[in-house]
This record gives sequence, C-alpha cells and structure tokens, in this order.
Amino acid sequence: MANMQPVRPYVPRLDFRNELYIPALQARIAVGTFVMFILPNGNRMKKHIGRLISERKNSKYPFRIQLYQLMNARTLRQLHYVGIDVSIPEVYETDEVKYVNPDTIYDLCFVFPYSQCNENQLNADGIFNVYTIRFRTRNSRFMLIDDTFRSFPCKYDAYSELYNSPCFSLRQWTEINRIKDAMSRILMKTTMAQGLKSRQSIKINISSNLFYYLERVTDHRQLYDNEYNRNKIVHRYTIDNGFDVSKRRCICNQTLLRYETKEHMASLRKYFGNYITYGLRSKKPKVECTKRFTRNMQLNAVHGTDNKEEMFRIHTGNRGIDLIFNHDLEELNIVVRYESYLHTEKVDNVQEEHLRNILQRSHTIDTEDEIDHTSYLVVGALFDDNDDNEFIITEVGEHAIIARKMGTDTLIPFNDIVGVAEACYEKLQ
Repeated sequence: MANMQPVRPYVPRLDFRNELYIPALQARIAVGTFVMFILPNGNRMKKHIGRLISERKNSKYPFRIQLYQLMNARTLRQLHYVGIDVSIPEVYETDEVKYVNPDTIYDLCFVFPYSQCNENQLNADGIFNVYTIRFRTRNSRFMLIDDTFRSFPCKYDAYSELYNSPCFSLRQWTEINRIKDAMSRILMKTTMAQGLKSRQSIKINISSNLFYYLERVTDHRQLYDNEYNRNKIVHRYTIDNGFDVSKRRCICNQTLLRYETKEHMASLRKYFGNYITYGLRSKKPKVECTKRFTRNMQLNAVHGTDNKEEMFRIHTGNRGIDLIFNHDLEELNIVVRYESYLHTEKVDNVQEEHLRNILQRSHTIDTEDEIDHTSYLVVGALFDDNDDNEFIITEVGEHAIIARKMGTDTLIPFNDIVGVAEACYEKLQ
C-alpha cells in the first residue's frame, strides 16, 4: 500500500443524455455533477458527498450516487502520504453507491485534483463546498487518480459530443469566480485619492440561477417592494421602417441583497472564500510573484456591523456590500462600502476576530523588518501613481498630501499618506 502507482485509466460510465432536476437548486444538472446530500444515520441525518451516476425511472429513490469520503490523518499515515498543504479538505473516491431521493440533495460541491490546488489555481480558501482529491479505492485498495478525472461533466468527451454549452456546475463555479474577481478589483484599488471610507461599485453579468441561489442560501437583508421601489427605468432605441429611430421606456425589475452585519459577512465568506471582504491597497506584484502582507501596509476591508441599520436606506454610509440584480438584463451591480486600515499593531491586538485569525496564520508578519518611508514626504519630492502619472508634492499635511500633476496646474489631495511615501521611496530607487 506504500508504493502508490497510477493504475490503468478509469473512465466512469456516465450517461449524459438525461439531465436531472434538483428541487433544492431549482435547476436541471448533468450526470457526473458532484453534490452534497443527507442520509439517515440512526436518529440523526448525516451529510455526504457524492457524484451523480445515473437515474432509474419509476422509483422512489431514482438517483444513483457514487460516494466520496473525507480523508483522515490515520489513512494518510497508512498510505505513507502527508496531508495537503492547502486549507481545502481532501476526499477520496469509493466504489460504494447509494440510491437517494432528489429531495435529499441540498447543494452542489466542487472536487478538484490536488495538482490544481498545489499550483494555487483555485483560490478557494474558506469555501465550504470545495474539496481536493488524490486517491480512489477499488475493493478497499487505494490507488492514485489518473488524468482522466474531471471536476465537471462537460469536461468529458462524451458530454461535449451531445452539448455545446457548459454544464450547470461549471457555470455556477465560473460565475462565483466572476463575483470574486469583481470584488478584488474594487478592494484592490490602489488609487491614492481614496479616503479612509470609500464607496465603489462595479457591474457584471451573471445568470439568474446564481442570484436565486445566493438569495436562498446566504444570510442577508433583502429589500422588499413596500420598503422602496427599486424598479429601474432604462431607455431603449429601435430602428425600423426606413431608419425611423424611436425611443421607448422599459421598466426592469430589480432585487437588492444587503450584507451589513458580521453574520452576513461570515455567510458571504462561506460561499466566496475568506478573502472576499479584504483587499490590499498597495502596488500590485508582478506576474508569478508574491507580495507578502506585513506591518505598515494598508488594507481595504469590509467589516460587518454588530446590528442591522434600524431604518433601511438605499444610500447608506454604513459599511457593507449590496448586490443589486437586474432580472431583465441579468446584470449584477456590486456596491461595496469599505474602510481602509493601516496595519501597525501586533496581530494579537487586531480587534476584528476574523482578520486576526487570518493574520495569525502567517508566521512572519510580526518579524518582517519595518521600514518607515514617511521621511521621504517632503515638498518637492516626486512620485508616480499606478497609472504612471508623475506628481510633485506641494504640501505635506497631517491627514493628506497635496501634489501637482507634472505638466499641469492641477492640485490633487492624496489621503493615502503611506502609499505616497512608498511611491516617493520607489521613485528614488
């Protein structure tokens, strides 16, 4: 058992011709999709992970599911393998099969080969339904998975021969990452004109399936029609009848989900990862390079409040995240109200519990050499912003730096004093 070698390729027998309807997801999903379901275990219900294999008609338990089990440390020691070095749970494939009712399936899950996790391709730290896999069992014998393993049904050749579009689970995973990328673009903004409190928004396109999913599973505050009329009026232009141009008004139905409390933020992180509410306000690293977060760096963060705002206001100054979905255009407007923090204290003194837990996982954050660049903030010092525009400092204030853009008479205040100091230092190097 210690000498693990890949065996002959294993290709599961999956019939992709029928898609299976899952009531909890309100969608039809392909055979081969990984799901989470519950089965009775004595007096309790136990959660399981599995992959849909097939369906049998006219049966009380029509769905055939192949079980996947969580890997434990004892089994790994017997295999002479060590645990994975990423914070994603590991599962292994079994040859055990269960027949279940569709109502017992309550969510999707995503299983990726260890190579993708090891190469940092996933960025799934903290997502509750993401797993990695290295082994499968046949007759209680462990073996390494081979390169025929597919995380999504549409990656199999047999599926591609029947359908030209991606499967439901891949669309969900892609759109989850689309929202994560949009949040990163907001919270990783490095413009020095940002204040200590900022409000930024960005629009992306997602399917109504994902929005209904988030509406159902995440903890949030929802806008109801009797609180505020959020229907949006858009104007559309048409050309017809010999280039006659007409303009008409259309009302688009919208729904707003607000995440404002600490419980709301924890719910978001459950589905989007631990870092969905954080961003680093500093110069971005080069490709294939890593920039480590150390003391005296500035962090953009959305920390939840202790309680909900008593009166629901659309335009509020309280920190939080709004997801405004346009049902007609299938467009999601992400509004983020965040604050900037200068990390100058020891990790144990950070008040926000979730942020403190993340920082404590870093072993060198309190041992990095602290470099103070504020001595470079003098009148006449030059620096470049992130768009390579050159500025010269004209005034050094307590809360802001006033600088003039070279070649113009425009004076611009910069609230990110530490960022300007670092830019002045880099300009001299």
